[in-house]
Amino acid sequence: MQISVAQYTLYDVMLMLERKELIINENYQRASGIWPDDARSYFIDTILEGYLFPRIYLYQTLNKKTNRPIKELVDGQQRITTIRDFINNKFILNSSSKNFQGLKFEDLTEEQQNKFRLYLIETTLILNAGRNELFELFRRMNAYTSPLTKSELRHSIYQGEFKWLVIELADEITPILEEYKILTVKQIARMADTEFLAELILVLDVGITSRNLSAIDKLYKKFNDEFENKNLYKSIVIEFFDFLNLILPELKNTYIVKSYVIYSLFCAYVCKKNYITEFSCTTTFLSTDKIIDNLKKLSSAHELGEEDGIYSKYVKSSLTSTVSISHRKQRTEVLIQALEESF
Repeated sequence: MQISVAQYTLYDVMLMLERKELIINENYQRASGIWPDDARSYFIDTILEGYLFPRIYLYQTLNKKTNRPIKELVDGQQRITTIRDFINNKFILNSSSKNFQGLKFEDLTEEQQNKFRLYLIETTLILNAGRNELFELFRRMNAYTSPLTKSELRHSIYQGEFKWLVIELADEITPILEEYKILTVKQIARMADTEFLAELILVLDVGITSRNLSAIDKLYKKFNDEFENKNLYKSIVIEFFDFLNLILPELKNTYIVKSYVIYSLFCAYVCKKNYITEFSCTTTFLSTDKIIDNLKKLSSAHELGEEDGIYSKYVKSSLTSTVSISHRKQRTEVLIQALEESF
């Protein structure tokens, strides 16, 4: 493996992207587009004001079709896609940019545009590296930057079947998690969405548990090489979120959309579908309207903290120790009732 340092102008980088000489390879990082507006505006302001930002990492390989060298973006995906989107006038700078608030790229003066295009970025170019060496480099590089979350560490370390199932599910389901504020944008940016989805798959594999990050680690390791139930588990999770899409529009901004409630609602749903057998329940569901009505009653009791009311079991399990196995099972039991009988 060889490593060299090079400088490119933003114009050079955008030209490489346009000519497909530079590829954004999502195998190395999460998909683009998860930076919130404040972060994007602040980053563009850094360039406009002439400050430095950390170097990006490129991996040079050979395009077998054209027999020409191409570069893959290993680290710096969010920065490069943000620059590209700004140059293409896809967003307006907000108050995080003190001197350029309210402007798109096209609103800058010609001098400012040219200065932006000619901004120099430092890159580390990786040559003659095998994929395993590349992933190890990336893992070690992450280990010495800001502390990674457990989700980010898993994503860097594991490159097998389970990781890519979670990534595929996140691509499809994360917009729902964000839209209904089941997770915040900040949480999603730190890959809490992949951890949440992994916890749902853990339910299908071993049943309801307390929140246990080491158990999730074991799933990544267990199914790294082979994952026989991959398609089955994927279809069940997607089926559940299809169901959620029927009821959540009526429950937006209620306490039902808290992540620990959605976890228990998933458990209730898969119990009723006989995907897991921890509770004895029928396989029939109430109509969508009646389910929504039941969930609204539970949400209201939860929000008001009615620990002595008729939904006390649900409320108590939702106010403290929300990720313990006992409270998860108590919520699930009540939510099963909410799906099958009117309150």
